[in-house]
Amino acid sequence: MFSRVLEVIVHVLVECVNYHSLLFVYESWAFRTSSVLRMLLCVGEYGYTLFFNTIVREHVHVAHKSVDKDEDLRDWENPQIVGRNRRASHCPLYAFQSAEECVKFWLGGVSVAKRRSLKNVKFLNGLWKFKLFQSPKHVPEDFISSDFPDPEWASIVVPSNWQCEGWDKPIYTNFQYPFPMNPPIARTQKNDTESKMMPPAKNQQDTTTNSIELENERNPTAVYKRSFKLDSACLNSKLRYFLVFEGVDSAFHLWVNDSFVGYSQDSKLPAEFEITDEVRHGINEIAVKVYRWSDGSYLEDQDQWWLSGIFRDVYLYYKPLDHISDYFLKTQVCHDNKNVWRLVLDIDMCSSSESYLRSDVKSCLRVRLLDANSRAVHEATVDDFVVKKFTKDFGTHHDRPVKEVYHTAHIEFDVSNPAEWSPESPSLYICIICLENESGELLDCEGCRVGFRHVQISDRRLLINNKAIIIKGVNRHEHCPHNGKAVDESLMIRDIILMKQNNFNAVRMSHYPNQSHFYDLCDEYGLYVVDESNIETHGFQFGLHSTSFLADDPAWRDAHLSRTTRMVQRDKNHCCIIMWSLGNESGCGGAHHIMYNWVHDYDFTRVIQYEGGGYKTDCTDIICPMYASPAMCYTLDA
Repeated sequence: MFSRVLEVIVHVLVECVNYHSLLFVYESWAFRTSSVLRMLLCVGEYGYTLFFNTIVREHVHVAHKSVDKDEDLRDWENPQIVGRNRRASHCPLYAFQSAEECVKFWLGGVSVAKRRSLKNVKFLNGLWKFKLFQSPKHVPEDFISSDFPDPEWASIVVPSNWQCEGWDKPIYTNFQYPFPMNPPIARTQKNDTESKMMPPAKNQQDTTTNSIELENERNPTAVYKRSFKLDSACLNSKLRYFLVFEGVDSAFHLWVNDSFVGYSQDSKLPAEFEITDEVRHGINEIAVKVYRWSDGSYLEDQDQWWLSGIFRDVYLYYKPLDHISDYFLKTQVCHDNKNVWRLVLDIDMCSSSESYLRSDVKSCLRVRLLDANSRAVHEATVDDFVVKKFTKDFGTHHDRPVKEVYHTAHIEFDVSNPAEWSPESPSLYICIICLENESGELLDCEGCRVGFRHVQISDRRLLINNKAIIIKGVNRHEHCPHNGKAVDESLMIRDIILMKQNNFNAVRMSHYPNQSHFYDLCDEYGLYVVDESNIETHGFQFGLHSTSFLADDPAWRDAHLSRTTRMVQRDKNHCCIIMWSLGNESGCGGAHHIMYNWVHDYDFTRVIQYEGGGYKTDCTDIICPMYASPAMCYTLDA
């Protein structure tokens, strides 16, 4: 009803007022070019917060009676918990068995087939047992047990969205939430948009209940189960085992062999858990409980289809007790000699507590840089390691002790006249990082491709490799018309080729981090990337503007920070990324200022963009107006 009234008002305004005058008023409001309108917007946002907290929230609470006193501590309805026992975010790790395997993997381009053939990685994609319930309360408490009877369960392909497999109903919204706004509670109601607009699903979920509350209130919850086998060649006491879910919408709990492992939310970033103590020789059982809605759904209000499930790869990888756990590679132009570049590498290593305490062996890191033809460019070694304080991700809680010690090492060296990376000439090198003992025996190996690329802002211009550039970019959702968010490699390549054929040189990950492989392809084919945090709270809006309602709430601060910091930590080594984005249409509040400062402190090699606060905000390095006319762009640049 309200939207219809708004349409009528807009229509009358367009008919009665000169279009250019109306556009000028809108743009002045949207980009805060008028101090009076800026002040009015601030007053409006304050009024919105007051109105929401005193009227809207109370109305929702009374109408739906959706919060019981014992529900406040549920992980999926608690914004201060975004993970349990989830490992700190890091760059992608491949657990190469040798330097030769590393070179073979990167040489000539990467592919999904190459990744799935790695010897220390076991992919768990394929058919999983599956059952969908109306809400978490419907799920039997003993479903995690290996002895739980499940012969009548269905099967589902992983990765996929369960709505695209005929279960439940997909929902499309622009900015409005598909559930009553009562943060952090996210549950649909029997008569909400979901049931009004969507046709019946092909498959029927379990709806048996004796509770009126459960009949009227829904948070579709799926249980996934599968087994995998570890033989004696894969399982021994000198290895540690890590289970990775690259994308699950919107939140999930995990059990392995009947033991609780952890919890995670943020549907567009990996969740990694150590399962060394849980795995056993022979058959191992995984059980996952996935929630369609969580408090994290309030931060994922992008203009897109709401789809659920395990929609990216699931895999297990194993490493030795002492191993490389992360690294950050940066390339810099030496200012005194433009033909000389400096490669700077910070490498983190991890040791189990037992290994660290009993070890008297000196380790060494060996770094080699190869060109595109695998010819050696430079080699460096370091054996000076510094113990590093354990740091967990924002909002991640650990229910069990952390039994590991972290070290860090720093290497930097100069490279003369390297082939520079650009969309027109995406030249890539290979960096191999080997952890060796004092006898030269390989303990662990990681590596990535390197593009010599330098980003800076000078005289109000964006420079790449000391040259001013013009961004000719597109916004791209990660979406397949048939498989939803489960996008395969062939579709990624088709999208990139289409962009290149039409002379685009940049892509914005709107509005969330894509799966890691897409960045590999952007490195390889040559596209500038704006990597965007999975944050949008457009439903909290005033006067067509998203407000900072959640960003200003201290209870939601870690939830914001987790999404941005984990994105940066995962994607930091991709030369294609020239900008970080703090999200989309989420107002501009306290969390944005903290995120901006954190990213600049962590990564000084890139710039930051954020449109949500207008063009005069401390949260962006780039003026990035949305839907602005050319005249307004000139005004903002003045």
